[in-house]
Amino acid sequence: MHQPMLQDPVEGSRELVERELRRLERRNQPPKAGADDVLRVLGELSPDRTAAILALEPTQADLELAALWAQGDGDLPAMYGHMLTGTPATIVEIVRPDWEDDERP
Repeated sequence: MHQPMLQDPVEGSRELVERELRRLERRNQPPKAGADDVLRVLGELSPDRTAAILALEPTQADLELAALWAQGDGDLPAMYGHMLTGTPATIVEIVRPDWEDDERP
């Protein structure tokens, strides 16, 4: 009985192209922030709040944008089109749950 030869995929084959695309996507994704990053950017928080933030798998940019908004400096990133949405908005809700109440006259 003849056994088939196992070969690497042919260059340009669909399998090879898809594998390379997945590899490039992983490489281009910004690294996730860790507990040290949360402490450095947002300051000392309770372990529960830190865990809630880390569960969101934020990037360093998410933490920095949330920190600006939480400090009341959201007008700076807003001028450049970085509105408070998505992960940074959720981080601000965790860090300052009373933030909306503070802003009301």
